[in-house]
Amino acid sequence: MHSLNPIPKEIVAIAIFCVTYLLISGRQLKLLPLNRPAAALLGTVLMVACGVLSPQQAYQAVDYDTLVLLLGMMLVSAYLFISGFFDWAADWILRRAKTPQALLGYVIFTSGRYRPCWSMTRCA
Repeated sequence: MHSLNPIPKEIVAIAIFCVTYLLISGRQLKLLPLNRPAAALLGTVLMVACGVLSPQQAYQAVDYDTLVLLLGMMLVSAYLFISGFFDWAADWILRRAKTPQALLGYVIFTSGRYRPCWSMTRCA
């Protein structure tokens, strides 16, 4: 009598990861119109539904400090966008840069200057 061997959890996890990664990175394909958070949630649900992770393991995998940090960064970015800061900064750079090399220099400088602000460390 033949017994069917169950598919190892590692193989199922890799398959779910690949599908999730394709959904996240392939939004342009319009295969399944999911945004990144929805695709990530679908991957999580599949991992639990297929028995790769228990619900308890899935809850323990969530890093709440990172979620709070991302929420704070999104709020700051949203308010800067609403206030027109990004348009102002782009106009400021474009008015001063007279050559492509100067434009590149200004973009590098402003990106380096404001990077600490966006990563929620310190703005020197």
